[in-house]
Amino acid sequence: MSILQQYLQGQTAGKIARGEVPNPMAMAGGTAMPGGAMGAMASDDPGGTPGVAGGGDLPKLMQIAATNLGMNERDQNAALQDYLKTGGVNLDPATTAWCAAFVNATRKQGGMEGTGSNLARSFETWGEGVNEPQRGDLAVFWRESKESGKGHVGFFDGYNEDGTIRVLGGNQGDSVSYSNYNPAQLIGFRRAPSNPMQQFAGM
Repeated sequence: MSILQQYLQGQTAGKIARGEVPNPMAMAGGTAMPGGAMGAMASDDPGGTPGVAGGGDLPKLMQIAATNLGMNERDQNAALQDYLKTGGVNLDPATTAWCAAFVNATRKQGGMEGTGSNLARSFETWGEGVNEPQRGDLAVFWRESKESGKGHVGFFDGYNEDGTIRVLGGNQGDSVSYSNYNPAQLIGFRRAPSNPMQQFAGM
């Protein structure tokens, strides 16, 4: 049984409202996604709503990614380009979808490989698929349709009380931010490969 299924079965909204169980939002600091809706956007962000970080210590790669929180592709364009370049990715985030580039650059700066591709769904087959994600795993979503080849990728930070998925990533509202996504558009969670040769599977 997945973490989400366990949560939905064991901690219903009614119990939370009656005070019978702790409210995980109060503990983790997450924000719910109103209506659970996702809209299509021109970027590679499938339309997540703003969120905030969960509690506890961040994994190494998320710590690196979080140093850029709030950076916008327009107002902090030069700083973002520098971050991506330091991670081996040369692109202008104001003109090119950059969620996958942000993940790859972050992994590179952490001494690890990604897919080397600027396509979000290059991570769809990268590493190892997991059903019970841990913070720092990658969450891969489809955009427009499953068959479109378009998507979004970011670092999994946890579930919100309404079941939406909290993600730390780039190109979320044109910025590096925490955003919440509808699990209906989740392709899957991916974990860094235990066999280093597997890291190139998504290329």
